[in-house]
Amino acid sequence: MKVTNMKNVNPIIAAALAPFAPADTDSTMQALVDEYGAIDSQIKALTESLNLLKKAIKAQGAGVYTGDTYKLNVFATPGREVTDWRAVAEHFNPSYQLITAHTKKGEPGLTIAAPAMAKKVAA
Repeated sequence: MKVTNMKNVNPIIAAALAPFAPADTDSTMQALVDEYGAIDSQIKALTESLNLLKKAIKAQGAGVYTGDTYKLNVFATPGREVTDWRAVAEHFNPSYQLITAHTKKGEPGLTIAAPAMAKKVAA
């Protein structure tokens, strides 16, 4: 399928990469693929940085933390209960006691709520 609407593709990237396109590759598609790859690489790098920040923030424990621009609410979450349904299914007519015997509670943890603006940022 040929993409005809190129409003969202960076023209500089498309022009710079066009000469390197294989002969059988549509230059439009190559620009899309390369821009996708570049954005994906940035997302992966940012995700790694965000995960390190989350770990450092969670290490401080539950609470409300405010920066110059954003505010985070870090709160405790209970561990989740997981039933081992395979073990239950191996028995016919399971009783409540059997199900309870195969129900485990996960480790408690901390969750960071979506960031909210701590104060209005001047435009």
